[in-house]
Order: sequence, then C-alpha cells, then structure tokens
Amino acid sequence: MDLDHLKLLVQRAAQQQELLRENLLLREEYATRYGFPRIVGEDASIREVSQQIQKWPRRIRLVCARGSGTGKELFALAIHHLSPRREKPFVR
Repeated sequence: MDLDHLKLLVQRAAQQQELLRENLLLREEYATRYGFPRIVGEDASIREVSQQIQKWPRRIRLVCARGSGTGKELFALAIHHLSPRREKPFVR
C-alpha cells in the first residue's frame, strides 16, 4: 500500500468520524428541543396508556398500534423516544 492511498484512507476515516459525531450532536439537540411527544387527551384510557408507555420501552421489542382514531403514531414515537433504540431511525 502506498502512502497516498493510506493518507486517503485516514482522511476518509476522519471524515466519517466527524459525520458520526455531528449526527449524534444533532440528534441530541433534536431530542432536547422536541423531547417526548406531547400527547393530549381528556379520556381516562389515553391518560392511562400515556403513563404505561413510560414503563414499556425497556422491556418490549415490537409494538403494534391499532385503532380508528388519531394518536397511534404519537404513542409509537413516544415509545421509540424512551427506548434504548432512540438513536436509531423511527420507522413509521
């Protein structure tokens, strides 16, 4: 391997590390700015589920949200935000 090729590989590795660091900082800023999704509702069942999901993310691996109303995506986003996988993309 010649020195020019080695230099190029080191530069690419440094750029990759910088991109990963920047990505992490942006994710942290996003989480700080937007935080846990706000779920608003007067119904007792909505309040109950909102409280329960704060316990779930450490134990569950897959969530299937069903229903005819709105809010399923907000609950899924809240669970993702609290999970150990919060650094990974949220897939709708």
